[in-house]
Amino acid sequence: MTFQPTPAQRQKYAGYDVEIRDAQNNHVRIAVEDGAVIRFYARAHRVPSLKKFVVFVYLGATDQDRRRADQWARDLPLGGWAQFPSCWFKRRRPDGSYLWKQEIGVVAPDPFAQLELEMMIDAGSEVHA
Repeated sequence: MTFQPTPAQRQKYAGYDVEIRDAQNNHVRIAVEDGAVIRFYARAHRVPSLKKFVVFVYLGATDQDRRRADQWARDLPLGGWAQFPSCWFKRRRPDGSYLWKQEIGVVAPDPFAQLELEMMIDAGSEVHA
């Protein structure tokens, strides 16, 4: 089932602008979260003082990652921000104002499961004379 924001969630940040930028110093990163390997490829900032979402696409992101980040960015002011509300973290900016940030990623395929699958395919495709 896909996430469907409530009318209140859709309206909360409806007036916010969205800007997508290439990250200058952040690269795609891998992390283990709750036992799953996650590949993070973008980060969003919600800047209340500017009424804006800024999405930074990390260096090393694939074309597919960029398409997903673009869709995510467009969905943020339309209620997409509420899909993972506990993942927004408050940060103080150097000018004293605050922003909220969140990363987006995908579950990376398990390399051992992939290797096992390839070995099973190889074993099944051997030809005996």
